[in-house]
Amino acid sequence: MKAPGWIITIAISILMAAVLELNKNTLFGWLLLVIALAGMAVISRKYMGTWSWWKKALSIAAYMAVCVGIVFITWPPVKRVPAADTANPPRTEVYSTAYGDVRGVVLGSGVELFAGIPYAAPPVDELRWKKPQDPEPWENVLECDTFAPMSMQVQNLPIYNSLAQIVGYHDYRISLNDNYREANSEDSLYLNIWKPAGRVEKAPVAVYIHGGSLQTGQPWYQDYSGEGYARDGVICVNMGYRLGVFGFLATEEMMEEEGTAGNFGLLDQIKALE
Repeated sequence: MKAPGWIITIAISILMAAVLELNKNTLFGWLLLVIALAGMAVISRKYMGTWSWWKKALSIAAYMAVCVGIVFITWPPVKRVPAADTANPPRTEVYSTAYGDVRGVVLGSGVELFAGIPYAAPPVDELRWKKPQDPEPWENVLECDTFAPMSMQVQNLPIYNSLAQIVGYHDYRISLNDNYREANSEDSLYLNIWKPAGRVEKAPVAVYIHGGSLQTGQPWYQDYSGEGYARDGVICVNMGYRLGVFGFLATEEMMEEEGTAGNFGLLDQIKALE
């Protein structure tokens, strides 16, 4: 393959590498891309010298099709968001709640984070569109090291979110630990607590309800982190709540049966935290 062909091939490879990174594809995708590029190099060296221009163009088109296929084959899996950036963060001591014992993680700043503590029963099946019910108690220590799934909502492609981080926040980071899509579920009534390290008494508590026009949002957004509050001695709590049709559908039947409608109501869920 002559220089123009190789320039096109390298350009396609760079573009596909950018897509794999921004779309959070698995690392297997990078391996397949390297293999495909190596295969293209072998074919070029052995055969393309005698090919006509249209065969060379067809081979480049085939390479591009293979690259697109790699993107779909290695699409990022669904995963819950870890509470800490490190693989094995230090653990807090065990704390007791009304429903069972919990243990959180210690962040790099020394703040303790308890992620994914259930504050209501999963609002699914017969509890869908009902007032929140108490969660089932648990026996073993609940490891609160992972945020709960986001509430059901329309999700953007991972590449769209990455571009938003680049253009809107200017804080995009290349990482080997974020090759996944954030999980979403109707089972999302969980809260997160950031607190100063150690036993704390009589500390102020800030409760934050995330925004999103009642349609989108999740409490683990960096903008909603309570780490800064906790560093200043304030316990910060935020939570997921039902969104869209799962949280704000209002019908006469619901009013007659539940006495309320429109997240059934969100204030009832907040009271469940008490």
